[in-house]
Amino acid sequence: MNDSAPHADQNYDAAYQDGFASTTATVDDQNTWSVLSHLGGLAGAVTSVPFGGCIAPLAIWLTQRHKGPAVEHHAREALNFQLTVSIIWASAILLTIVTLGLGVFVLIPLAIGGGIYVVVASIMAAITASNGEPVRYAANFNLVKPWRPTQL
Repeated sequence: MNDSAPHADQNYDAAYQDGFASTTATVDDQNTWSVLSHLGGLAGAVTSVPFGGCIAPLAIWLTQRHKGPAVEHHAREALNFQLTVSIIWASAILLTIVTLGLGVFVLIPLAIGGGIYVVVASIMAAITASNGEPVRYAANFNLVKPWRPTQL
C-alpha cells in the first residue's frame, strides 16, 4: 500500500469515506493516531485518575478526527470503551459506599479481572489499529456517536 496515498481501506464504507475526501491524512498518519488513541486511553486508565482513560482518546477525537475515517473510528471506539470502564468503576465504588463496605467483595474481583481486561483489550485494539483495520471492543456502551464531516 502506498503510504503517501489517502486512507482507502475497504473496511470503511465508501459513503463514510466521501466526507473525508478533502481532509484525509496518509495511511501512516491515520494508523499512528489510531494506535495512540487506544494506548493513550490505556495510559490514562493506569494512572487511576477518575475518567483519566478518557482524556487522550477525547483529545484525539476532538482534534484529529477530521484526518480520516480510521482516526475518527478508532478514537471514538477508544473513548467509548474508556467511558464504559469509568462508568463501571464509578458504579462499583458507589456500591461499596452504599453497602457500607460490603461492595468491596464485588470491587476487588472487578478490579483484578477488569484491570486485566482493559490492558489486554487496549493492546489488542492498538495492534488491530496499527494494521489499518476497524476494531470493536466486546463490552462497550456507544455513548459517542459517529461524526461525519460536513460538506462545504
